[in-house]
Amino acid sequence: MIFNTKLISGAKALRKATEKHIAAGDNVEQKKVPIKRSTDANALYWLWLQVLQDETGEKKEQFHKYFKSEHIGTTEEEVFGRLITLEPTTTNKSKRFFWEYMQNVKADAATEFGVMLPLPTDNGFEEFYNKYSEYL
Repeated sequence: MIFNTKLISGAKALRKATEKHIAAGDNVEQKKVPIKRSTDANALYWLWLQVLQDETGEKKEQFHKYFKSEHIGTTEEEVFGRLITLEPTTTNKSKRFFWEYMQNVKADAATEFGVMLPLPTDNGFEEFYNKYSEYL
């Protein structure tokens, strides 16, 4: 039995629902499933990469690889008896991780490339959005 705890309000209600299914002989498994990054955050990230490309002349894909390497790192895995390096990914990261990643990208863009990238909560974001929204 799988419960979506967002649909069950409170620990007491969850416990009651779980006990009901256990009493009925159902198998009940608990696991925490992280909430993945949002599509809005991902769209903003790729907009930032487009702005970096426009401002520096470097390809946005290169920035993407660079930031992933800097802030996620690579992992190694043994495949067919050989150690291979796996490219880092943001696809399966949680909202919290992706938020921190975006903060790091924003800081790097300013300090290393001289490009200011605003968050939706920053002053000037509306002007930024109006200027670059065609890339969304």
